[in-house]
Amino acid sequence: MEIPEEAVAAAVELGVKHNLTIILNPAPARPLPEELLKQVSILTPNETEAELLAGVEQGPGRC
Repeated sequence: MEIPEEAVAAAVELGVKHNLTIILNPAPARPLPEELLKQVSILTPNETEAELLAGVEQGPGRC
């Protein structure tokens, strides 16, 4: 992500506290704590970010 993970975690925590829908764009791709991801309502990764977050690599030409 382009902002510090601590800031994202604080924003997510605040959103959860106020029962808000949490939308997270995990760009640029990097591993994220499972506890943070569990609190996200909508995750908007691109293909590369989705592969990284899922722990799989599809490679070119694979579905």
